[in-house]
Amino acid sequence: MPQKVIVDKSFLLKQISLFSELESYQREIIAKKAGFFEYKKDEVIYKEGDASDAFYLIISGRVKAFVTKPNNETTTLEYLHRGAYFGILSLLTNEPHSVSTQVINDSLILKVNKEDFYYILKMLPQLAVHFSAILARRLKKRRLDQKAVFESTIISVYGVEKNVGSTLYALNLAKALCRETNKGVIFLDMANFGETDVSKFLEANEILPVLELIPVFFDEVKVKNCIIKDESGINILRLPCGAQAKLGSTQVISLISYLATIFDYCVVDLPTNEDEIILTVLGQADSIHFISDSRSENIEALNNLVGRLEGQLGDSRRKVRMIVSELNGRPENLALLKYRIYATLPDINKNEQKYNSAIKRIAREIGDVLIGIVLGSGAAWGLSLIGVIKVLEREKIPIDIVVGSSMGALIGAFWATGNKGVDMERIAIENKRRFGEFSFKDLKFPIRGLLSDRKVLYFLRRHLGNRTFQDIKFPLKIVATSLEDRREVVIESGDLVDAVRASIAIPGIYSPIKYQDMYLIDGGVLNPVPVSVLLKMNVKKIIAVNITPSPEDVQKGLLIAREKAAKEKPEFKHKKFLNRIFIKVRRKILHFLKPNILEIITNSIEALEYSAAEASCKQADVTIHPNIAGWSWKDFVNPEVLISLGEDAALKALPEIKKLIAED
Repeated sequence: MPQKVIVDKSFLLKQISLFSELESYQREIIAKKAGFFEYKKDEVIYKEGDASDAFYLIISGRVKAFVTKPNNETTTLEYLHRGAYFGILSLLTNEPHSVSTQVINDSLILKVNKEDFYYILKMLPQLAVHFSAILARRLKKRRLDQKAVFESTIISVYGVEKNVGSTLYALNLAKALCRETNKGVIFLDMANFGETDVSKFLEANEILPVLELIPVFFDEVKVKNCIIKDESGINILRLPCGAQAKLGSTQVISLISYLATIFDYCVVDLPTNEDEIILTVLGQADSIHFISDSRSENIEALNNLVGRLEGQLGDSRRKVRMIVSELNGRPENLALLKYRIYATLPDINKNEQKYNSAIKRIAREIGDVLIGIVLGSGAAWGLSLIGVIKVLEREKIPIDIVVGSSMGALIGAFWATGNKGVDMERIAIENKRRFGEFSFKDLKFPIRGLLSDRKVLYFLRRHLGNRTFQDIKFPLKIVATSLEDRREVVIESGDLVDAVRASIAIPGIYSPIKYQDMYLIDGGVLNPVPVSVLLKMNVKKIIAVNITPSPEDVQKGLLIAREKAAKEKPEFKHKKFLNRIFIKVRRKILHFLKPNILEIITNSIEALEYSAAEASCKQADVTIHPNIAGWSWKDFVNPEVLISLGEDAALKALPEIKKLIAED
């Protein structure tokens, strides 16, 4: 039986993508009605045929949806991950459940009883609209397969101008969605007929057929006969648009709705004009991808168009994705854009691999197959992160997004700028003396910190240069802490060195960094293993690397130190007289200085970080914890050993990681 648990409801609801953009008082309405239950591995939540009783949403863990055949064989339909909700179709239609659901590892599930769920919809109409759209899509899907649980997604792509690469983007996005999700994808070509011919991008020998004028209640057979299967796996349907087509918005929406019942993803390439049909299709889409370059006139036109959409639809901002193309040069006027940039598209003519990587990442996010990794904080222990990265690269484990805190931010920045694990290992070995020992030269007048950051800044600038977040190979988010209001700050734009320097500013040791209107300190103070950043992004598969020492690690380290001292006693007797004197004096001085101010600060922070790190890791799918017992936070002089410990831990977790990746 599931056990009800006491949790910080407001904190958890804020991390759920579905509720993250609600106001705090609106989340409070949900919190009062919601219960949180722990389900054990293999426990059944409800069975096929059971009466609908509640709305369910996964906080942590995984759930599978399956059906049982007459011979008692089961067929798994889908794996549901954190942030996914289920039971909604039966709840809204008041029908028995058409599938069974079972947890596949210990899970925390949010549950809202039927009456309370309807109360929430009444109080929060925006959620009612959202669930109504979901219900409509799932009912259409069920028309073809009573047991289907997948949803379809309509993605409209609009280029602010003809030469910004919108058709190329839309086509490649469709291909990437097909390749990364292994689901059905159709590319609906509505670009102005004769002006942008999609055939040239497909290297087709002849012009592809175009669907003729269609009535509102069109012939499904005729539509299917015009759908062309490309060798890439996607389906293509060309629809004439513009004055000569004489199509109405009702006809187009009817067609798109039909396509959404037979394909998982429908990518619509729109012409650049802003007539009624285009605005209607944009409004009906689940996701709108606007493509522009950095020219001032194009950015202004895009601002105006999105502004009009917001006026008509109200909720359009949530589904708008701004994509900046470098096809006509590197973006320089992005400050004019009023909306957050979702992605930057490199010039395919200059770097096809980088362009394809950007498209792949976008497709994987849309397809809910993103794999994110969280690199935790931990000073010299962070060198073990390099070992983890070496194993991931060697085993070709796909990582789509990286989040780093403190030392994890530093390693993440090096990785994101193109350094492989072996490159970082070489850099760590070459610089081990630079950071291995603190000298009097590093001390400064302690107004804001004990140590100068001179060596750190020199090291960062030498290896990261003046690169910004716009120059990196994959998305990176760096976590810091605001000193004044004690809140988490996620940095994802601007200068990389500034971001890393802020995240590693150990309070009391290094000075805080001025960032915008805040002073930032070490990200590990509030969030040593920032899994929550990926949760808010609705990333379904998360690997966390926790290098914060546990109480067991600390105790084991003390035991190792005592054993080492005991072994050194017999050897001490055989040393020369002057050497014995030197060793005795050195030990007396070190004993007198213990615990020094650096150890007091770092050990205190580590003790506070441990509980937060453990809580965060419970929300990850796989946790890697290198065996760092016996090694100090300042052991930068031993990178080889710490890196090997990271490799060992990653190899141990590898079967679990591969299992996670293999799940649909």
